[in-house]
Amino acid sequence: MNETELKEEKKNNHDDDGDDQSKEVFRWEMLLPKINVTVLLVEPDRSTRRLIAALLKNCSYKD
Repeated sequence: MNETELKEEKKNNHDDDGDDQSKEVFRWEMLLPKINVTVLLVEPDRSTRRLIAALLKNCSYKD
């Protein structure tokens, strides 16, 4: 994404509620290349493993 597209995206995401505080969220995924990654999660503690698996799912990793 080039600089012009980033500025346009920023303008489109801007809240017009008159609030001086910026409520923008920067999305790193716009700048990162799309690649396939395999993650091997090895953790003996079941609850920790489930927590990390849930976090990975929340970050768009698949089972």
